[in-house]
Amino acid sequence: MDDVTIDEVVARNGPAEIEGPAASGFLEYLVLGHFAINDTDKKGYDWTRWVTLREMLATELDEADITAALVEFEGGMASQRTAALQTILAES
Repeated sequence: MDDVTIDEVVARNGPAEIEGPAASGFLEYLVLGHFAINDTDKKGYDWTRWVTLREMLATELDEADITAALVEFEGGMASQRTAALQTILAES
């Protein structure tokens, strides 16, 4: 499976498990955002869904903005993970 053939169910639920060469092209993030099905969807909808890096790059956002947001998110996640691990280990 590659990013180009992702159906709505996989986009909503995420992949079951992807291995091999396709895995590197399927990096995805769970995004809370405002989405539209296509250009005629003027209203759109608020939702949390799995979005691949390829899909992010296909939006009107530029690469620098996407990269900056992902770096900030990933840095925050790493800090939270470290703090959570320290808390859990201190409880033991």
